[in-house]
Amino acid sequence: MVSFKTLLKKIEEAPIITIWGHAIPDGDCYGCQIGLREIIKDNFPGKEVYALGTGVPSLRERISPMNEADDASIASSLAILVDVSCLRRVEDQRVWNAKSFAKFDHHSPNKEGEEFPYEDAYVEPDVIACAQLIEEFATQNSLKISKIAAEALYTGILTDSGCFRYFGTNQRTFASVKRLVS
Repeated sequence: MVSFKTLLKKIEEAPIITIWGHAIPDGDCYGCQIGLREIIKDNFPGKEVYALGTGVPSLRERISPMNEADDASIASSLAILVDVSCLRRVEDQRVWNAKSFAKFDHHSPNKEGEEFPYEDAYVEPDVIACAQLIEEFATQNSLKISKIAAEALYTGILTDSGCFRYFGTNQRTFASVKRLVS
């Protein structure tokens, strides 16, 4: 597992970034995609950043729509997977055409043995939601989190924690939510 600083360096170096989630996206997947997209756009205004996939239709109007990207942009991009363990499970299979890869995830390794074959991955299975990892990444790197990004990440934490009822919700989860709310 690489550090948040290593992933920040990859983001800083990439002129085009695509953000990908799992098939049949839930609130955490959508929240991570939109939250990370907004954080990158707000802190690195010269970059092209796309959150790709269907998202959660009921949230697109409230928080933010997803993006579309042409094949050339994807082929030139750093593909960042969020809330998904491996490339096979990504909703939009054009992800395979990306130039380079990175990942934020909170899922345990796949039992079938298929994993993310690239070294630039930050995976912490004991965290309740991937959105919490994205918030911690932004906070630890002193990145600005806009209202849209905060609402998207909060949605991810809220949904994956079952409104803070599920096992794995802890003091660290609430510290992340506190920062998002403020």
